Amino acid sequence: MMLFLLGLTGVGKSTAAAALTRRGYALLPNRRALTDRLIIPEVQRAAGETPHPVEDRLERFALTRRYRQRHPGGMVHALCRYLEANPPGAQPLVFDNLRGADEAAAAVAAFPSARFVLLDAPPMTRLLRLIGRRDAFDRVAATRLENTGFVEALLALPGLEAVFDPYELARLEARGLPEEDLLRAVRILLSEAQNYDMAAAARVLRAAKDARGFLHLDTADKGAEAVQTAIEAWL
Repeated sequence: MMLFLLGLTGVGKSTAAAALTRRGYALLPNRRALTDRLIIPEVQRAAGETPHPVEDRLERFALTRRYRQRHPGGMVHALCRYLEANPPGAQPLVFDNLRGADEAAAAVAAFPSARFVLLDAPPMTRLLRLIGRRDAFDRVAATRLENTGFVEALLALPGLEAVFDPYELARLEARGLPEEDLLRAVRILLSEAQNYDMAAAARVLRAAKDARGFLHLDTADKGAEAVQTAIEAWL
């Protein structure tokens, strides 16, 4: 049995994974681990580079996009490679995580009996969670503000108004959130939105699975306990 988690940064995937492990699921190496182990080295070698770690999240998005261009299905292709080299036992498995319609469709095709949990939350909720979690993984190249005001730097970001209300972001800055932290988080979430369409992923899964095979859960107003309860009730 395979269960896939889907979701962007800040939707509560770690909470969901914890609930699943309590139900006896074994966690496979996650998206970050397979990206480091399989995806980035392959793309670098194809470009004539010696494989090396990449910490900047925006650069990682660019490299994984190039992998998807080489291998339709992206992360699902990498996961299948991993499972071929490391055949699983009988214990039910959970993979954290898939993103976008292409990966959702590839997982349905490769794992027809799998179940899927797509976690969702509005961009502003995810932004605040991203800033609050202080994860060392959330690194991007420095955003410099020496000669530019905060609002001007925001408005210069491509695709901003398709995801965020700039005035809401300005109010966050006025409330005392550090400008650099805000800009870094906004850039990460904008890049995710440009690379992965989660609404399209939901449509793919809803068309392929019934309510027993697909759970779409909005975590915006749910704490960790409520998320765990909802997933356990569905299981």
